[in-house]
Amino acid sequence: MDDVALAVVTALATKGVDTVAAGGRSAVSALRQLIRSRFGHGTEATLLADFEARPDDAGARGRLAMALLRAMSHDSTFAAECSALVGAQLSVNHGGVVNVIGGRAERTIQAQSIFGDVRL
Repeated sequence: MDDVALAVVTALATKGVDTVAAGGRSAVSALRQLIRSRFGHGTEATLLADFEARPDDAGARGRLAMALLRAMSHDSTFAAECSALVGAQLSVNHGGVVNVIGGRAERTIQAQSIFGDVRL
């Protein structure tokens, strides 16, 4: 699956680090609006609504990701806009570290570089 499509769905599901995008809207809100505008009111819009109702459902996430992948493969402008918003939202293009954890974690370590052993 395309990394950008997966990152878009992950950003929407987790609401990520909600930074402000151009125009004063949050990156997640701008991303959601971009997808709504592109999907319109057809089958793809139903997939988005299903995902929004059940963001933890792996099937809903997968169906939305596949719809996004199809849309991005047919519309390079849409793909570039999604990519830019995901980049702004996650800030991963500047050497940052992003952890996305689903469910409960007893212990979590976030690190960019570790030299030597790690013991808990």
